[in-house]
Amino acid sequence: MISPKVESESYQRAIQMLRKGSVDLAVRKLEGLSADGDGHADAILGAIFEFGKGDIKPDARRALSYYERSVRLSASLQGWMGVGRIRLLGNDELRNYQTALGAFVRAAESADYPQAWLSVAEMKMRGLGTPVDLDEAERSFRHAVELGNILGYTGLAAVAFRQGKLLSSLLFRFKAISKAVAAVAKHKGGGDALQRW
Repeated sequence: MISPKVESESYQRAIQMLRKGSVDLAVRKLEGLSADGDGHADAILGAIFEFGKGDIKPDARRALSYYERSVRLSASLQGWMGVGRIRLLGNDELRNYQTALGAFVRAAESADYPQAWLSVAEMKMRGLGTPVDLDEAERSFRHAVELGNILGYTGLAAVAFRQGKLLSSLLFRFKAISKAVAAVAKHKGGGDALQRW
């Protein structure tokens, strides 16, 4: 369900400003929406400060603050994913694997988001924020594949390799490559390029 605030004229104007490159104006409008309690605006601000845009340099601490506010106010998928990324990949001060895993689980379970399932699977496979659990990692990678994310095959290959199932690992790798080639072939002009090759 989309929040009515996401459909608001002010929110849409801010997004249009971003698309047109008016980052400073968009940030001011989004900050105003944030002050009014719009968690979706916080999620956009989090992304702007996580990755940087225009003259705004990346600032992980500030991005995390916006993402955390976003999940408190709106349970935003983008907010949960942002919290997960920064808590997983941030510097020593920001990194917290248990919090990252919890954020990815929340995004995976609440929105059935394939990228979140991949992140959950990877963390369970590597034992980040949780003991290593190859069975759960495999289930999560499989679910990501069921949702259409072909990167899940690469994860399944890694799990199979760790389980000592070398043939299965190779088969999953082959499937990942064949699915990737098929996706490129479907892309505009990709089929012709593959035929010429």
